[in-house]
Amino acid sequence: MFASSSEDYYSKMRKSAIAKATTGQKELLRNLGDVPERKKSLRVLQRNKQYLPNKGDIFTLSPRPDAYLFGQVLEYPISLDKKDYFFYKRILVVIFDSLHLNHGIDEWEKVNTKNLLTPPLIVGKTCWEEGVFQTIGNRTAPSTCSLGVGFGIEDRQGFVDVFGEPIAFVPQFVGLRALTTPAGVSYEVERAFILNPSLLKTKQGQFPVWGTTDYFAQREREENGYDVSEAKDGTEPFLLHEMGDRFVLTLHVEDLTDYLKEKGTGDDLSLNGYDIESCAERFIIEHSEYSQDFLFDSEADSFCVASNDVNGLKRLAKGVLGVLNAGSV
Repeated sequence: MFASSSEDYYSKMRKSAIAKATTGQKELLRNLGDVPERKKSLRVLQRNKQYLPNKGDIFTLSPRPDAYLFGQVLEYPISLDKKDYFFYKRILVVIFDSLHLNHGIDEWEKVNTKNLLTPPLIVGKTCWEEGVFQTIGNRTAPSTCSLGVGFGIEDRQGFVDVFGEPIAFVPQFVGLRALTTPAGVSYEVERAFILNPSLLKTKQGQFPVWGTTDYFAQREREENGYDVSEAKDGTEPFLLHEMGDRFVLTLHVEDLTDYLKEKGTGDDLSLNGYDIESCAERFIIEHSEYSQDFLFDSEADSFCVASNDVNGLKRLAKGVLGVLNAGSV
């Protein structure tokens, strides 16, 4: 019944799926495997650096604009032994195969929890910390046995559960007992869509498959949906983007440095994204007429702030730029 090892079984199962693919699908899969930043196909929903997993947690992820998948935590922790490095405080999750236009807990009731989009995945808290998973509630998790979940493991016949213990059945959904990164999650999601494009169909129409011309055109519209030329009118080198129902103002530190050198101002400034954010926060406090609806999410190499108030973001950009030009940060 089994191959020489259950890991071989997993590999043969994957190869069998590819063998049934069209020439175009095979080409897309090859290209997908070569993309180092494939995690970008998953939108950032809400970063949560304090996330504490609970068995049964329901989470969403967004592979397309305003479209969501649901997943659930089946087991946590897989191991509490620090010596068991790869599984220490790791999380077993499953992602279901229906795409939804809403991601509230009420929508969860419509999910068919018998069908998985990807193999069962072992992940870390980075999926929540980076914001590609967002927990929305908690419900009783099905057992891995009832769901038909199992894992291949190197040099072993048969299959094991997530804890490495042998199981007596051939699982319907077979994963590898190994850590999957956020980039790996994105890869598995896009791989499933490439092999079965009908999963991308919703009441609003068909979303494009990764790697196609339509997909890249959609990404470009999403990332630059707002008229950037208008945003640069008096706000350069900031960029303004429309992201769903919010607007996002960004500024890369390197772009700021080049801009200040070109203008001959602020040559003695050595700033990072957090410095610019502090400057923006101070500017908001000093100008009470400005909108307070600002959500900052800067990194060391870039400044980022989101708001529903697009004019407020424009005013903020001009105000902060004035301070930076004056070199009075």
